[in-house]
This record gives sequence, structure tokens and C-alpha cells, in this order.
Amino acid sequence: MKKLGRRIKNKEELICNLDKVEYYLSAAEGEENSNAMIDLIGNGTNFVAYHYKGQMHFAPSRFIGYLNNTLLVHLVKNNGKNGSDTSSSIDKILSKRKYNDELEKSYLEYCEFIGAKPKNMVNAQRKYWYLEDTLKVTKDFFDEGNTKQVSTNRYERSLEARKRAIKYHGHKCIVCGLDFEETYGELGRGFIHIHHIVPIASKGKTKIDYKKDLVPVCPNCHAMLHRGNNGRVLSIKELKDILKKNKK
Repeated sequence: MKKLGRRIKNKEELICNLDKVEYYLSAAEGEENSNAMIDLIGNGTNFVAYHYKGQMHFAPSRFIGYLNNTLLVHLVKNNGKNGSDTSSSIDKILSKRKYNDELEKSYLEYCEFIGAKPKNMVNAQRKYWYLEDTLKVTKDFFDEGNTKQVSTNRYERSLEARKRAIKYHGHKCIVCGLDFEETYGELGRGFIHIHHIVPIASKGKTKIDYKKDLVPVCPNCHAMLHRGNNGRVLSIKELKDILKKNKK
């Protein structure tokens, strides 16, 4: 298991990690990782506020405070991560963090936009740093294993479209009927993948109708939909028929 990197030392390293936050949120690494990042944003207490695509975004200090951090490393329990340490490092880069009424309001609006549940602050306040630079994503890759760098196209998903699709269709898999909350209780509440009926990579930039183009599916069915012959994505009906045929 790869260990946490050292704490960041400059603005360039900070911005590199903000890039990774946006990468995860785009669901380029899968819906599960996107949801994990959304949870980190909801549970955080200290945030870097920055502009991205005309909107104020927020990144939790404990994730972005370690050099070249990834969710694979960050989510390991008892791996030495310490929010006080990372906050101190960011203090040295962007000046001392502090509470700000306007940023707090923007943070709560951002959480609503991405579907995050803000941490209930009791006898404490969230604190913020403000990054004046407008973030421009410059890298579409991650380093894993320290062996080589791999570049790949990144197709951005609309978080708002995902949110509306879930509200419209619900959280139950449209193929097999799995409801994660019914199966796993509180742990599974709100968890589901969203499938593009027509793969976004084949269409490029386009308008999305969340009622017709997006459907909720469990991870297993999602993988099987994309496992058709010769790379063809199966239709919902085709996978339902396969499931019905092989169900014992």
C-alpha cells in the first residue's frame, strides 16, 4: 500500500491536488470515487475556496494537504493523516485560515449543488482559505506505482444532471432492482451508480436529458452493461433479458 506523501510546501503542489479533487468529482474514476470525494467535502471543517468554471468550489484541507494524494491512499484508516498538520501547511502557503460569512454561505450552496451533507458544527466554525487563482485543469492523469505517467481523455459529467436523475428515478437499480439502503441499511443510503444510455465518450459535448439519458444502476449491472461484445454497450432491456435467462 502506497503511503501518504509529505505535506505540501507551495501553491503549485496545492493546485495539483485541487486538480485531483475536480478529477474525482467528474466521475472520471467512477461514481464510487466521486461519491467518496463528495463525502470528504461534506465532512470537512477547513477548506480552500477557489474558482472553477465560474463557480466557487471547496476542497478539504486534509485531502489536499498531502503531496500527490489519492483517495486510494487517503481513505485507509489509521494511516497517519492529520488535519491539524495539513492545515498548518496550507496556512504557510495561503495565510492563516479563518471563518468568513460569505464563504460559509457559498460552501453550503456548493454542498447542495454536489449533493454533499455538511457536517453539523457544534461549538465550532468551518474555516477557509481563499485562493485567488482561477483553477484550470491541466492534467488528465494520476501517478500510481511511481513507474510511469498515463494520459487519457477525460469526459466531464454534470453533477447537477446526476443529482436530478437520482431524484427523478430513485436509488434502485433499474436492471436488477437492488436498493442499497434496503440491503445494507444506513451504510447504503444514497449509494447508486448513474449510467449514460449512450456513452458520453461516444457523443462528446452534448445536452443531457436526465429523465431519458440517465438511469440508476448498481455497480455490477453497470459493469455488465459496458461488457457487451466488441465493446458495444448493452441496452437495459438486453441486460434484463440476460439476467432473467441466467437467474436460478
